[in-house]
Amino acid sequence: MIGILGFPKDGSGWEYIHHPLRVMMKMDSQEEMIAAVFHDAVEDSQFTLDELARLGFIKNILDAIFCQTRSQGQEIYEQSMSKVKENALAVKAKLADLEGNMDIRRFKKNKGLRFVPVTKISQHMG
Repeated sequence: MIGILGFPKDGSGWEYIHHPLRVMMKMDSQEEMIAAVFHDAVEDSQFTLDELARLGFIKNILDAIFCQTRSQGQEIYEQSMSKVKENALAVKAKLADLEGNMDIRRFKKNKGLRFVPVTKISQHMG
């Protein structure tokens, strides 16, 4: 994962690698953990689903990663949530991702907090 993303910082100034690891640790099965830890890998790096497939990722995990990946500047939030809802692994990882993104402890270095309203999330995930 570090090889894919390097050591960038998130919006709060923390090394980004901590976020996917925290999301992964909320999962129960190995498949869920892999889908969760790579939830942003394709969206936030030069890595592609084809490259992950060549590395041996199974279709179920690739599908979950695809469902969590927003097209670069093309998908609006509602479209991305519709895609997530199509895949049970993606739903579980996305909910853990959203929970992590709303954790106020992540923002102690950040001056401006930015939250997606919970009503917006529940409207598309429920």
